Amino acid sequence: MRQRGFRPGTEVLEAGLLQAPSDISVKLGIEPGQELAHIRRLRLADEEPMSIEDAYLVHRYFPGVLNSDYATKPLRRTLEEVYGIRLVRAKQILRAVTAPRDLARLLSVRTGSALLFIERVSFSAQGVPVEFLRIHYRGDRYVLYNELLG
Repeated sequence: MRQRGFRPGTEVLEAGLLQAPSDISVKLGIEPGQELAHIRRLRLADEEPMSIEDAYLVHRYFPGVLNSDYATKPLRRTLEEVYGIRLVRAKQILRAVTAPRDLARLLSVRTGSALLFIERVSFSAQGVPVEFLRIHYRGDRYVLYNELLG
């Protein structure tokens, strides 16, 4: 956000432990029911809602991860500094979706507005999937840019 000239902000909407549902456990290569830390954050630019990010972390790799304040400290910095786990690569899918009522309210858009939706699995330097993200970006505030070579 700073590179785009905005003042970034984050609001933690919820944080807690849950049992991995089967769809997420498959993506993380763990058994259904294993413990995940879930952190839902509203990402802001100049105090305007930009995206909703749901992070699911394999809790056995990050015990106590929910004890930090992710409104003020970046999650990735905590993973590296506290747990010594650097996320070095990721696989993601991207698609357009429409905003259901709950997300539209949080993002200050109309129900049915276009959103950019990303699902991402992030891997540690050892090649282990440790984080699964679901991110909903406001379609009126983001553009996908790619440079293709070859």
